[in-house]
Parts: sequence; structure tokens; C-alpha cells
Amino acid sequence: MRGLWLIAIAACGDNAAAIDARIAPDAAGVCSATFAGNFAETVVADACAAIVPDGVVVGHAALELTIPSATLAATLTARLDLGSTMPSPGAYSSDTVATWNARAVEHIGHGLCIYSAGDNVVPQGSFDLTIAALDDSGGATGAAQLVLYVLGSPLTYCGMGDNETVSVRF
Repeated sequence: MRGLWLIAIAACGDNAAAIDARIAPDAAGVCSATFAGNFAETVVADACAAIVPDGVVVGHAALELTIPSATLAATLTARLDLGSTMPSPGAYSSDTVATWNARAVEHIGHGLCIYSAGDNVVPQGSFDLTIAALDDSGGATGAAQLVLYVLGSPLTYCGMGDNETVSVRF
């Protein structure tokens, strides 16, 4: 009788889909990125986010994202200024950060499709970033959403859309 109760209890379990441990938000050092808009792709990488010296503003740190894309046969790189050399967890956006950029370049025949956004480009694009935690080795845990514009060289077809949204968990 006891065995029947255990079977009955197990049968009443949650039918929700299991979360892939490689892309769980708390999986340290793992990155998941989803491209949507002009093309669709999901990337899972060992790591894609690091806190580095800004390089533009002396005395500031930046979050650097490096996301490989098989569809583009290129890497999307983004550098988002976090302010002081000792950034803190919290929310950041293109409205609150002075310097930032994101870019990937796809080669198509003799032409280029440039996926671009930043404080110093037109059109500017945007980003929203939440840093949940920082570690002593320069790693970060959080999520970001970037909106990049697609710019094509003359006579190059880059797709129907004029922007690409990249959602990243790191």
C-alpha cells in the first residue's frame, strides 16, 4: 500500500519544463544569448561577460560582453560603462550610462551588414542591463537587452528588419 501512495504522489508532480542547467540565471560563468529581429539564433557559451577597465573614461569600469554568432559568422562585442572602478550591482541603461557601444559585422559577398548601437553612433539603439552580482575575479551575473540597428553597404541585403534585439543572461 505504501508503494501505491509514493507512485500516486510522484504522478502529481509539476509538469513544467525543466530549466537547462547550462542557461540557468545562477549558473556562474555561463552565457545565454538570444538574437531576434532580423534573424533568430540562440547561443550558449561558457562565458561572455567580464568587468574590465573602460578604456574610454579613465577611472571607470565597464561590462564587456563577447557573444559569438554562427548566423553572422562573427562576434558581437559590447562595452557598457558602469561608472567608477568599483561598480555595484543594480540597473543600468542607455539613458543612464554616458559611454557605451555594441557592434558585430557580417560579411556577405563583397558587402557588409553592420549591427551597431552606442552613444556615439546614429541611429543610437539602446540597452537595459541588470547586474545581480559581481565577483572578485572580474565576473558578473545578470541580464541585458541590447537593440542594435542593421546598416548595410550598398547593394547588400541584410534582411527585412532594420534592428536586432539581443537578450543576454550571464
